[in-house]
Amino acid sequence: MGVRGLATLAKSYQAAISEVLEFPVAAASSSQRKTTTLSIDAWAWVFEVWASHFGESVQGGNYADLIEFVKDAVTAWRACSLEPVFIWDGPVPLIKQSQYLDRRASIAAGNSAFMRSSQASRSSKRFQLESYPFVPLLAQAVKAALADEGVTSVIAQAEADGAVAELADESGGLAASQDSDFFILCSRGSGRGRYTQIDSWEYMVEDKESSNGHSSVIEAPSSGSVGDSDGFEAVTSKRRRNRSKGSIDASSNQRGSGAQSLPYPPVRGPESESKLIGVKLRVFYPQKLAAQLRVPAALLPLLGAVAGNDYTTALQDTVLFRHLQTGPERIKEAAEVIQREWIRTIGGPGAGKQVKRATVSSSRSLEARLAAKSLMGAVREMDDDARSEYSDASSATATPAQMAASNSSLSNAPAPPLDPVRYLVGAVVSSLLERADVATHRSFYVSETDKEACIESIIESMAAYSLLTNVSASQLDDPAGFWSRVLPGEENRRALQRYRDAFEAGAFSEQMVSAMASRMVATTLAPEDPDQRSIHVGATRSIRRWIYAIIFGVWGMDWARETMADPTADLNGSEGEGEGSRTAPTPYLRSNGPYKAGERPDDVISVDTESESESEGENVERAGPSAPGSVFNGEDDDGDRDTYAPPFVKPPPAVKEFVRKGDRFVGDLVEIVKLADLLAQDVESLPPALAEVHAQYLAARTEAKPSHASAPEPTSDPLPALAPLLPSRTRLDVYRHALQSAGEAMNTVPLSVLPLAASLKHIIGTLAAEAGESKKRLNWTLVEVTSAVLAGCHVAAVHSARQGRSGTKTELLPRSFWVQPTSRAIHVASTLQLTLETADSLASALLLNTSPSPGDDIALPPPHVLFDGPIFHLLVANEGRRTKEMNISDETQNLAEQVLQAILANGAKEDLAISAEELKRLRKENKKKAKASAESEQGGLHPAAVSNGKKTKSSTQGSQNTGKSGKNAFELLMG
Repeated sequence: MGVRGLATLAKSYQAAISEVLEFPVAAASSSQRKTTTLSIDAWAWVFEVWASHFGESVQGGNYADLIEFVKDAVTAWRACSLEPVFIWDGPVPLIKQSQYLDRRASIAAGNSAFMRSSQASRSSKRFQLESYPFVPLLAQAVKAALADEGVTSVIAQAEADGAVAELADESGGLAASQDSDFFILCSRGSGRGRYTQIDSWEYMVEDKESSNGHSSVIEAPSSGSVGDSDGFEAVTSKRRRNRSKGSIDASSNQRGSGAQSLPYPPVRGPESESKLIGVKLRVFYPQKLAAQLRVPAALLPLLGAVAGNDYTTALQDTVLFRHLQTGPERIKEAAEVIQREWIRTIGGPGAGKQVKRATVSSSRSLEARLAAKSLMGAVREMDDDARSEYSDASSATATPAQMAASNSSLSNAPAPPLDPVRYLVGAVVSSLLERADVATHRSFYVSETDKEACIESIIESMAAYSLLTNVSASQLDDPAGFWSRVLPGEENRRALQRYRDAFEAGAFSEQMVSAMASRMVATTLAPEDPDQRSIHVGATRSIRRWIYAIIFGVWGMDWARETMADPTADLNGSEGEGEGSRTAPTPYLRSNGPYKAGERPDDVISVDTESESESEGENVERAGPSAPGSVFNGEDDDGDRDTYAPPFVKPPPAVKEFVRKGDRFVGDLVEIVKLADLLAQDVESLPPALAEVHAQYLAARTEAKPSHASAPEPTSDPLPALAPLLPSRTRLDVYRHALQSAGEAMNTVPLSVLPLAASLKHIIGTLAAEAGESKKRLNWTLVEVTSAVLAGCHVAAVHSARQGRSGTKTELLPRSFWVQPTSRAIHVASTLQLTLETADSLASALLLNTSPSPGDDIALPPPHVLFDGPIFHLLVANEGRRTKEMNISDETQNLAEQVLQAILANGAKEDLAISAEELKRLRKENKKKAKASAESEQGGLHPAAVSNGKKTKSSTQGSQNTGKSGKNAFELLMG
């Protein structure tokens, strides 16, 4: 999300609207020093860090090194009295799902181009970032590192942008992101929030040898320096700015010749070669930006909505700025129009000059404050009048009302409109249309319907800046039901509350919330072979079926119909409307109701004119869009719309999964199957605890047929407890069974590496079942499985050893030993990571990945601690054998062999594919055997002659028939 062109425009104003603040390392004696809150847009920071300091997506992710980087950064911030709070995006609001899916589709297309390129091209870091910049388990790795450091990590209930800005405003701290929307978001509230761009951060360090022990550096300005803003902001003169900048540079030079600026934090702990002396941040003030654009800061949301952002429709883009090409030009044009129409709205035509001067004044005079205070009172009265006129709140409540004008303008003000915001937006749109006609010297016809659509789009965008952090806002629509839905049963409510607690703790992903509340899942993308079946269709969809069965057992199925079949196909089938008709006919409507008996639309021309009775007192319903997620959606005052609406049909019992198919990102409906039916598919392999659960389902189903999973009818044999509320060992059995990992051999695998072993077991079994006779070509090879197990066990041991350590200087595997993987190796690595991620979602649905509750003793590890891309690819290139550079211990090697035996037990080894080298060897042996067999059948060559390499006529004839009588390598392997 971002205002188009605002980042470029702000950069041109950078000297006037921003300043560099330096936060020095706090001295040991300054324990009472005030801490500044650093409210961080988590995903923006993760993307910036990965792109700037890592970026090797082709390797699959070196998560252990990323975790150390996160801990180094947190240590540096806290040393400078900056306390970070990371805020993550929650489930995607309904209003943004279209834009979100479009972005994922572009990523899927870029991934295909990336994987089809040569190995040399894929080694370019720039090409990797342009094609597919991120690896699948970034969020899990960063969240784990933050938890280890005790950093507050918050999952927003929608987009994180609004929550980040609100925290910065409430605490007087800094909102950190990489999004131009924060120029607008930080203008809300009290005005104490300030915006800092992540890519502008600098870490001031000096060598330990040249350190002179300096502790007196420039103090950071008070976090409340703009807390008393009343809408007017002083713009510092050029001379003052230069003097300020010079003082910072001078103080930096006083630290000695060893001081330098780095874009990354120094390594923490005794192994570090550098000493941190401070952190520099460039801070932007939205009030100063508003002054540069000559509009009140309170109207910045309107400016962003008019200029264009993620919510802007194609129609608005086409008609309003058809004469302008660049984003900065559009912003300046919009600012000028908004300023003029705003003055005209509040002060009348004769007060324009006075209001203009008051709006952009650089001094906070008493007269200006009194004028603003007086106008605020007038606006509140206008809002009260509007609310008393209508029962519903007007759209003026969507944006803060902070205005500036002189007292003289109030006396000339026209009668206040009932909806001030809609009136202002309409005036701005009309003015922009007129200016576009004049600039192009051509009148462009825009209908009233299109004009109203533009107004609605702009108001929607304005509301998004204010309402996205409010869980009751209509923008959130279905995902908000995760927090507001009241389930019928006590057990269901208890299980849902545990899910909510896990979500707040970061152990229940936003993807799961979207699946429950919106029945939509956008799968994680990773580099994969575009010519093969999608990983999310082949390896992981069967796991997600178990996830849906578990979470919808809690959520209930009363929202869905009984079957996947569409019942509307049979509606009105005997009415004679046509043999091909599959939907009910829509009744004709006009403004005052349905047509009378005998009337047809050809006979009556309906004209929407206001009747005398309506104008006198009736509350006429405002026309407006009813698009999903619209702020104007709601219950009608009189309910007449529902009278003529077509009958409501429940959606099918399915979740729409968006997965990669070739170069596209498309949706598939996946039916939700009950947990009892999944258990019944393979009763013979159920462990004793699950067999008992299955028997309870059968007994309850025999007595009565429940209407849906969450509200069964009373029976003599009750249903078993919901899956998240089962005993921990039973939940672990569900986890193993869903991943095809039940059995005595897999029970010996330690919990610390169980997700890795279970994921590999599931991949081998699933690919073997899907490929059939082609499994020897499409499944994993023994080398790949061995490499994955050994790399996973090693990384898990490294993570365990690093817990609590003050820091480390070395990487897990030095870059000089990294190898460039093949296309198959990249696809295999992505398959393992995405399966680990899906298995982790299954664990979260079963509440197995959270801190053990009283009575539980199971907590499965996160997926990122079981994979490291560089080590995995080096092992694959080295035929699965460890090298000295990997630092793999004998203990880890023995554990890996034990896990490998458990994975390959019960015939799994026979399902593995043949490696390329093995296939070549078998082909040579097959050719020799076929040749010898053909020659022996002819009887013209003694075996000794064959061994000596001598040829006769009969041997030559036998060699010519080799292709007819011999078997290929796959036939030999298949017996």
